[in-house]
Amino acid sequence: SRVFAEDGEPAFRDAETRGLASLLAKKSLLVSCGGGIVETERNIELMHEMGTVVFLDGDLADSMRQIKNTARRPDLGDARQAERLYRHRRPLYEASADIRIDIRNKSFEQVALESGQLLWEKARDFLQRAFTVIFLATIVIWFLQTFDMRLNVAASADKSLLAAIGS
Repeated sequence: SRVFAEDGEPAFRDAETRGLASLLAKKSLLVSCGGGIVETERNIELMHEMGTVVFLDGDLADSMRQIKNTARRPDLGDARQAERLYRHRRPLYEASADIRIDIRNKSFEQVALESGQLLWEKARDFLQRAFTVIFLATIVIWFLQTFDMRLNVAASADKSLLAAIGS
């Protein structure tokens, strides 16, 4: 919030992008981003490169309840400013999210549990599809190798037969 206050929002957003980019090479992270992360297209790209983007969807009151320390959120300002930001950013959150979790009337713990369950299911589904693709690819490769080997045998036999007839 010091950067926001002293250098302005553009400098804050640049620092935010650099911070997000510095996490790109790390694995198995849960990154809790500030609400303005979606203001920069590059940040959305980085989040998708890192993994699954989860939108914690609720009305403004629910969103404010989930924010533990509003003093560290300099862009929120007063209630009117928070409402304006909510209306502006909501379509950006919706467009950039892979998964949406409704946080209305849920505790922080309930939201965390639901997030973990959805991400586990997504990972499980991905692994099942990957296994299926690998299994099918193995069958196709085996079939092509077998088919190709038979063609080579037939081609060799034909050449041998033709060679025998021609002599």
